[in-house]
Amino acid sequence: MISRQCLAAVFTLIAGTAANGQATERQVVEVKSHSFGMSWALFAACDDNGDDRLDVFEASASFLGVDATEPGSFRKLDLDADGKLHWDEFDARFRASLYSAKSFSVRVSRAVQKPIDPTGSDTVESREEIFVRLADSNHDTRISQRELLDFADKAELEPAPDFALLDKDLSGQLSAAEFAALLGSLPNGGETLIRRYQSDPKTLPREYQRADLSRDGTIDGAELTEALAAIDPSLRRWSDRILKDADYSGNGRLDRAEIQRAVRSNDALRNMALPTETVGGAETQNK
Repeated sequence: MISRQCLAAVFTLIAGTAANGQATERQVVEVKSHSFGMSWALFAACDDNGDDRLDVFEASASFLGVDATEPGSFRKLDLDADGKLHWDEFDARFRASLYSAKSFSVRVSRAVQKPIDPTGSDTVESREEIFVRLADSNHDTRISQRELLDFADKAELEPAPDFALLDKDLSGQLSAAEFAALLGSLPNGGETLIRRYQSDPKTLPREYQRADLSRDGTIDGAELTEALAAIDPSLRRWSDRILKDADYSGNGRLDRAEIQRAVRSNDALRNMALPTETVGGAETQNK
């Protein structure tokens, strides 16, 4: 079974998914605060062959002060003496370095995926975004006349809005800006709609919706595999294991509650936000 910290770190990375570009040369990355998401991201960026562990050559290329020709320096990191560094051993070095030197530096072989805190306020949707999502049933970022009428019905908006008056550019579709002109006339300011939306168990948090390719409000095994691959292709192999550990209902899909439970399974994740004085919580320089 994957540890709670590791499981939460993976979902943190999925929330901030962006393709992990390959660096043309190793860079030194310096980090001045710990988070499970950043620890996992750094470990993956040091793992050249994507086998979820660092051998002595990968470790010597990644860690300052570790020399492949001096086995003793590697043994200090290899806590279980199995000849490989696993994530927990990497994380132990990360924490120890922060405690002793107030910073942690490694040389990475690929770009570091920036994790975000899915429980943080920076991921909260605006009211306008929520209303557009509720109206845009086909997820094409535009509102058709049929979608507008369906939205008006949900919102109990009477009389029904005049599509032609809202469609200022005569495109036959409403942009978010054109649609926003309608929102001031919503009963109760749209509060009833918002409460219904936010309490709906089929509503995935915004930061995970890009992984929901079928738009059914859940993430199945294939979608999870694709989300992991977008972080790093080597993570594909973890899909079945992650799904098994996070899928508390056993239906083969991850819903809103299961994802949030996985993310919040460790109190330390509340402090995942990285310092704002450095880009992505890390400073890089070519070496």
